[in-house]
Amino acid sequence: MAEIVTCKSCGEPFEVVEVGGGMTSPEPEPMTCPHCGHRTMRLAQGRLRTRPVESPAKEDKN
Repeated sequence: MAEIVTCKSCGEPFEVVEVGGGMTSPEPEPMTCPHCGHRTMRLAQGRLRTRPVESPAKEDKN
């Protein structure tokens, strides 16, 4: 299931999706902001994929 997260470094929103996983206990996985490259760790049972999401403020300017 996708989740929208805000980067703690640049403040831009991005989507995080957990891929794979299974019956294992959660392990720390890297989560990288697609806007600025800031990397944090998050507990997950699979790999974390991220993709940029336009912030509402930027969409209003277009």
